[in-house]
Amino acid sequence: MPIDNIAKALSRSPSIDEWVVREVRERHHSERITTPRVGAKRQEHRYHITVWRDRRGARGEARMLLAARDHADFASMLAHAADRAFFNLGPAWRLPLPAAPTRVQLADARLSEDPESVVAELSEIVREVRGVMPEKQSDAIHVQERLIRIRTSTGADFSSEETMISAEVLLSSQKAELTHLFEIRVRTTADLDFRARLD
Repeated sequence: MPIDNIAKALSRSPSIDEWVVREVRERHHSERITTPRVGAKRQEHRYHITVWRDRRGARGEARMLLAARDHADFASMLAHAADRAFFNLGPAWRLPLPAAPTRVQLADARLSEDPESVVAELSEIVREVRGVMPEKQSDAIHVQERLIRIRTSTGADFSSEETMISAEVLLSSQKAELTHLFEIRVRTTADLDFRARLD
């Protein structure tokens, strides 16, 4: 169900005074560094919706999570959310008027366009650095891309893109019979410096 259709339905509802819709599209690419290597991909598409309803100088709030495939149930979900907002009252307030969002670089083009090659490259570095580990040890590398679009009842409409790469690697010490878990989580490959962090 397109976000614009959701926005129209919310605007036309006589029971809703203000609303915010956040559309989230995510792509995940993961790899377990086992023998043989095991990779997995998945995609998610959902809407996070918050509605507000004003009554007797107070404001009620309700939230709903809508999967992209749930459009057939949207009308009933919206009616139920409006009913919950009617009773879940708090102090009165209003959404701010639209303003230009702060521009911060949150995405890495390489992670968006070719996550498989990034994961493969990092997997090879792990194999070189970590030493001999049990065959069942499953280190993991994950790449996530998130596209977000937000629309509000006050007219705001903006989008952003985010990427994230994370890794959990169990390392062994050559000087002692010790192992420790190495974890990293960054937004871009430029911030990764993966080999230096592992050495």
